[in-house]
Amino acid sequence: MPTRRAPFFPLLGFGLAALVGCASIPERYEDAARDHGLIASEIRGDRFRHRIFQPPAGRRGGLLHIYIEGDGTPFLRANVPASDPTPRRPLMPALMARDPSARLLLGRPCHHGLARIAPCRPEDWTGGRFSAAIVDSMAQAARRLIEEGGYQGASLIGHSGGGVLALLLANRLPRVRAVVAVAAVTDIDFWARHHGLAPLADSLSPHRERPSRPGLPVLFLVGSEDRVTPPELVRHSRRSRPGGELRFYPGFDHACCWAGVWPETLAWIDARRSP
Repeated sequence: MPTRRAPFFPLLGFGLAALVGCASIPERYEDAARDHGLIASEIRGDRFRHRIFQPPAGRRGGLLHIYIEGDGTPFLRANVPASDPTPRRPLMPALMARDPSARLLLGRPCHHGLARIAPCRPEDWTGGRFSAAIVDSMAQAARRLIEEGGYQGASLIGHSGGGVLALLLANRLPRVRAVVAVAAVTDIDFWARHHGLAPLADSLSPHRERPSRPGLPVLFLVGSEDRVTPPELVRHSRRSRPGGELRFYPGFDHACCWAGVWPETLAWIDARRSP
């Protein structure tokens, strides 16, 4: 196992931002979601609880867009896990605000104020952030949401580490029509080596799994200025994924400026609504 540096992983999420005001990080995330017309609720997965953010009068039936955020802040600094990994700078609520389809954000285990609730441990948002237990819990929660809403299928949309989870979930959910991976990779081991970091030893990697649907449409989006998931790593991911497409955006980085191109991304999803 590489040990060149302690496993500080700003990748697959946003780095630590300065904390402002008295509101907690989960409260600020919920405020940002509310500003985009989303309300919070909760669902149980396999082992974990998950926060959900969706419009108050969500559509039922048809196809569902399931959004998944990035890793947020796994570590405060090298070898010191954050007490709550919730993203300090939300991205998905802004994208969802431009989406007229049935949509929801499926929160990751131990995010959004749930980090101190059993069975959560720091390993669940650090080295095991893509573990079998994490993925299985998200898959069960997603299945319940699809079935209870009477949806015919779903498309999975993830940013950074959320894109890794979207690819892993696509192997575990029925009726997935498409996956959009924004600033995300399939090979987390290759990513760790690229950055000279210790690998996520307790995590699954889409690169190591055989796709259950080799022809599943997958769209990789990457910006030219992304230093967290650089274009060469995303191109490697696209080549290793049957059915994968790549769109390259000059001037974009890991967080900016995805809302501006979201309508054309949604058009790509809509074109793949058939089974």
